[in-house]
Amino acid sequence: MSFDLRGKRELLWDLDMAESSIGVHINRHTPVRKNVALTCDAPWEGITCGYPAVRRIGDEYRLYYRASGEDSMAKGESFCVAYSKDGKSFYKPDLGMYDFGKCKSTNIHHREERFIDNFSIHYDDNPDCPDDEKFKALSLVFDRITEKKCTTELALYKSADGIKFEFVRILSIKGVFDTYNVLLWNDKEKTYRIYLRDFHNQDGSECVYEPTDAMNLCIRDIRISKSKDLINWTAPEKLSYGEGAEDLQLYTNQIIKYPRADIYFGMPTRYVDRRDDKASFKYLFDKNNWRSELLAEGNRIGSAITDCVLMYSRDGENFKRDNNAFASPQYEEGRNWLYGDCYFSHGIVETVSDENPDVTEYSMYVGEGYRQKTIEFIRYTVRLDGFYSLRSDYDGGELVTDGVTLGDEMYINFSTSALGSVRIAVCDMDGKLIDGYDSGVLFGNSVRRRVDFARPLSELSGREVRLKISLKDADIYSIGCDV
Repeated sequence: MSFDLRGKRELLWDLDMAESSIGVHINRHTPVRKNVALTCDAPWEGITCGYPAVRRIGDEYRLYYRASGEDSMAKGESFCVAYSKDGKSFYKPDLGMYDFGKCKSTNIHHREERFIDNFSIHYDDNPDCPDDEKFKALSLVFDRITEKKCTTELALYKSADGIKFEFVRILSIKGVFDTYNVLLWNDKEKTYRIYLRDFHNQDGSECVYEPTDAMNLCIRDIRISKSKDLINWTAPEKLSYGEGAEDLQLYTNQIIKYPRADIYFGMPTRYVDRRDDKASFKYLFDKNNWRSELLAEGNRIGSAITDCVLMYSRDGENFKRDNNAFASPQYEEGRNWLYGDCYFSHGIVETVSDENPDVTEYSMYVGEGYRQKTIEFIRYTVRLDGFYSLRSDYDGGELVTDGVTLGDEMYINFSTSALGSVRIAVCDMDGKLIDGYDSGVLFGNSVRRRVDFARPLSELSGREVRLKISLKDADIYSIGCDV
């Protein structure tokens, strides 16, 4: 495999670039909990607020979410938006669109009189998209046929401003849809993609969705459907995670096009029913015997637990999935280790670091208190490109790449200890060092450090070379040229 780094950035999240390596490994990083970004304590909000999505529109950050609880559902399902100038603390604007009982000032931007569960909002990157359709939304349409069987459909909406939405049509896609469904434009294929949720049997065969305990025997999955015109859609197909991959239950997929590299990146919620693991339940949250009663009934809401894993893909269909949790419920307290934990926002946004105003990092948002207390959306951060890194410990290590084509200047996102180091040498395809292209020992911590050589890198333009990357107590998150 060869890599063209001209005007591009490659994430060093795996060993795909490696022709050989020794003493290096991939290091997964943990998100850092920062602050309460928004508290859902308004009368139209409830203890099942969720499905956060963050968007950067010009200089404004928007946090979209479902306002949901017993009171809100009785008056029609509501979907809200909060604004922020820094992406750290959000406020609820008076949109003047919907009342809620005696409340005349709300941040509700969309309401359905029926229960629709979700309303996912996306910005259309298609350059040919009309101005009045630059924002699109997907929503489940739930049609209960009998007490045991139901059908779900997916509705498409459009908007010019991402606030006022107009119904377009019911899409010709089969699925279950009762989670956050994602719409993305693929510029290479000139197609739209929808990532949706469905079920299959444990033997891999298709199953019929029934909202009963029988579904406990089925596996939640993520599927993809494509369309060139938003009218005609391909039959949804399950995503692939590689031969022999464990058949995990995945809920919300939260797939995005990663902002700084040409990959698809997802933070799906992993669902597991722990009803057979009874020893721990007596130590977990059980206010007013809430969980005990559900467990006695065999209700999955009492026995299911959720966390978050990571996955990424170059083509958006064949994913590398990390089975180790990216985020899991923290210390046991009065509102966690429940079904509803660790639902990460759809979208990641750059925000200024709290520690260094000259550095930006990625912020994402997670609801806490689901079904138990007033929902708080908590802001978490990771370093730019810092979900994973290529890592070598103190004893040191080395990676030699497959063929790469370089641009005029090379930049790395890296960090070392005070005694650690990174060293990059440019070699010919036989592995022999090219004179004048050894960076020497580098140390520090930068999301964009230029790598200097004795000779201009532009002299190698268009030539396929190899890079020898040596590390000691150091991490490299990404590498690229002219970016």
